[in-house]
Amino acid sequence: MYKKWLSIVMMLGIVMFAAACGASDDTDELTPLEVDLQVPKTAEVGESVELKAVVTFGDKKVDDADDVEFEVWVDGEKEDPNNMDDSDASEMIKPNNDGDGVYTAETTFDKDAVYVVQVHVTAEGLHTMPLQKVTVGDGASEDEEEK
Repeated sequence: MYKKWLSIVMMLGIVMFAAACGASDDTDELTPLEVDLQVPKTAEVGESVELKAVVTFGDKKVDDADDVEFEVWVDGEKEDPNNMDDSDASEMIKPNNDGDGVYTAETTFDKDAVYVVQVHVTAEGLHTMPLQKVTVGDGASEDEEEK
């Protein structure tokens, strides 16, 4: 009888020890893919404007992203900002990889309007699409002001 209880206690001890070894106080945090989209808040019609995205993954600057592309459209002319297939309403611009996580491109705006600039970045198995608005000229075309 004593041996039976000893065996049970030993088995429980082994199971508890094995379970404790598998437990960890460290919780694996997800590392986010972050993109700092840098565009001017205002611009003039016909002015060359730099579009810049600084891509990081944790503390690492990502200079080998799988895909980076800037998308530009007039605010309100694209039905769904998440739909890249709406190519009639937007312009896609491939950037230069300047290294050190920096991707740049240049564009010009051809009329007074509020434009949306969105950068699509795929890296480290993740995808992110931050966007910002740029007011060009007076911010609205003459047609829009008459409405």
